[in-house]
Amino acid sequence: MTGFTYGLSPFRRANAQTPARELCITMRSTDPAWARVPALTVAALRGLCPFDAGMVIGYKKPYVPPSDLSSLVLASAPPPLALAGPVDVTTPGAGTQDLIEIVGAYPVYPSERTAVHADGLGVLFDSTWDPYDPGRRTVV
Repeated sequence: MTGFTYGLSPFRRANAQTPARELCITMRSTDPAWARVPALTVAALRGLCPFDAGMVIGYKKPYVPPSDLSSLVLASAPPPLALAGPVDVTTPGAGTQDLIEIVGAYPVYPSERTAVHADGLGVLFDSTWDPYDPGRRTVV
C-alpha cells in the first residue's frame, strides 16, 4: 500500500515556505489505512511542523492496529520510489519554485522514536530493519 499527501505543498507555497514537499508512505499491507497515515499527520501538524527529513513525529496510539507502530521517521529517500530529486508537477521548463520534494514517511515504534531522538537516524537506517513490514520486530 502506497499513499501520498496532497495539501502540504500548496500550504507551504502560500506561506512562503520552501521547498514545497509532500509525504509518501509504503507498507507491505493491503489495508488502505496505511495510505492515510501521512495525511493524518499533515492535517494535524500543517503550519506547526516543517516536515524536514530527519524528523521523528509521534502519535498518541498505533496508526493501524494490530500493528504497534505509532510514530513516523521522515527521510529524504521516499519509499519505494527512491526519487533522485524533486518531482516536477508542472509544465516543461517550470522554475524550481514549482518543484515538490517527496519525503519518505516510515512508521516506527515508540522505543525507536526515542532512540532516533537520542542517537540519530542511523539507529534505524544502519540496521537490518524492514521499513515496509507493519508487523516487524522493533530495532531497539
